Amino acid sequence: MNPRIRDFLIGLTAILGIAGLAITLFLIGDVQTRRTYALEVRLDTAGGLSNVSPVTLNGVKVGTIKRIAPAENPYDGVALTVHLFEGTKVPRDVKVAIDRSFVGDSTLSLVTPAGGTPDGGFFQPNETIRGRASSLLDQIGSLLDERLGTLEAAADSFQKLSDTYTRVGERIEGMLTPQDSAAVESGEVRANIATAVEQVQRAAASIDAWLGDEQMLADARRAVSKAATLVDQTAEAVETFSATAKTVNDEAVRLGDNAGALVREFAALSENVGLAIGDARLMLGRINDGEGTAGLLINNPDLYRALTDAARRLEKALTEAQLLVEKYRKEGIPIQW
Repeated sequence: MNPRIRDFLIGLTAILGIAGLAITLFLIGDVQTRRTYALEVRLDTAGGLSNVSPVTLNGVKVGTIKRIAPAENPYDGVALTVHLFEGTKVPRDVKVAIDRSFVGDSTLSLVTPAGGTPDGGFFQPNETIRGRASSLLDQIGSLLDERLGTLEAAADSFQKLSDTYTRVGERIEGMLTPQDSAAVESGEVRANIATAVEQVQRAAASIDAWLGDEQMLADARRAVSKAATLVDQTAEAVETFSATAKTVNDEAVRLGDNAGALVREFAALSENVGLAIGDARLMLGRINDGEGTAGLLINNPDLYRALTDAARRLEKALTEAQLLVEKYRKEGIPIQW
């Protein structure tokens, strides 16, 4: 082969290889053509991260790590410088995690909390994100803790339900356990369903015995018959009472018609009584003034005593005359009046 053609082909192959390598690096390598801005990240650890590890926001790649170095104070952890694509907004309440894959580099994951709002604002270029890196295992552990917390709450609820059913079972057992009748009657133990059933059975037995006694049945029939008779008599009494009430009502109406005349007569009588009372008052006034015989008797004690003395002498004379007459009669002397 012509050496010139051979050299040309070798050179062309080398050029094509370099161009392919450049294109490959451009497509899948670390060559970036998009504009970025820097943010500082402070974490407690950078386990698994490198200077070329990607940065994701909610699972979407938004940049890369450019520098990893220990903090000036080793107790503060590590300092990372990340370059994020221009236009990427990182909320201030973002959480930082390290996603360790089984193959390849780890990823610095930025995750916004569920239900968050942008009211807190966003990080500006060259500001610092501070957080504690949580690994995938830590996230799994947190999820398991949440699920286990739910299971523990369910277990507690089940335990409470079990305790409740246990108490209910004990109470049901206490209600169904037969009790001594004497102890129940004395108040030593409380009555329950079994005791009530026993009492019902005894009552049923008493009813059966009562129904089986012919004498008691006959007495019951007589009592029912008497009750029926009493009901009939009561009905008759009610009818009689109704008739009486009607008669009384009629009499009341009749008396109401005569009430006017009675009122007028009573008014006239009241007027006459008033006149008589006036005359009596006038007479009493005159007696008090000493007018007339009655007035003199009341107002002159000497006259009253003289009249009393005369009455006594007259009574004595009459008594003596009566004795004399009786004497003459006994002696047989006829006396004519």
